[in-house]
Amino acid sequence: MGSTYNVSHNRKALEFILKEIAPFMHKNYPNQFLFYILGKKVPENCNQYFTDNVIYKGPTYGEELEKFFTEMDVALIPSFFGAGMQQKIFEPLSRGIPTITSARGIADYPFKHKKEVYLAKNFEEFISCLLELKDFSIREKLSQKSIEASSLIFSQETLDKIIKQALKNLKNKPL
Repeated sequence: MGSTYNVSHNRKALEFILKEIAPFMHKNYPNQFLFYILGKKVPENCNQYFTDNVIYKGPTYGEELEKFFTEMDVALIPSFFGAGMQQKIFEPLSRGIPTITSARGIADYPFKHKKEVYLAKNFEEFISCLLELKDFSIREKLSQKSIEASSLIFSQETLDKIIKQALKNLKNKPL
């Protein structure tokens, strides 16, 4: 779900899925995994990988994106480097979509490995996570826990407290 693949960290994650993860899963677990790529500005040299078990949906918004989320089994979002809020990671987590990502993408948010999210560092770990999440009961538990954690972290009440505290800190700061 890269907003644009002109951004280097989105492109790296895309290439990792297209060139390493998806081909391995297609070869070793045929007809068991289907990967969807969302976003815009996919480099032309990546088009050759949209075969077999990889589908490019392009930029997806509004009702189409909502429908897409309801049909997802797992969100696979490698995050090797980059900066900024990783909305593409927190969106599926808050919706209870079992998510596999990198620890750096979670930053300091209190999501724990195999409790609310699956964390992976390298090819082997991403593959292992995908295989574990074939189990519906594991996905179901992970889903519930990610909704619970997200509700606490991103609730309106929590956000209001953060903003009020920031405003209070600004008000008390000497000019």
